[in-house]
Amino acid sequence: MRWPMSRWSSDPSFVDMTAPLLIAGFGFGLVISPLNTVVIDAAPENERATAASLLTVIRLLGALVGVALLTT
Repeated sequence: MRWPMSRWSSDPSFVDMTAPLLIAGFGFGLVISPLNTVVIDAAPENERATAASLLTVIRLLGALVGVALLTT
């Protein structure tokens, strides 16, 4: 089975986009929480806020690079 997003036209409807994006978002959500927990637990107690903020910055930079690559 091909990934449903590969079958989208150049202007997909809201109905066509809902299920694949919902599934992808749910999958990303399942990954973020355990990753945050591991990083925060591995950091020393006095550096946990810094570790959490660095993880957020890295995740946002990854999203920025991913969107930039997709739009080029």
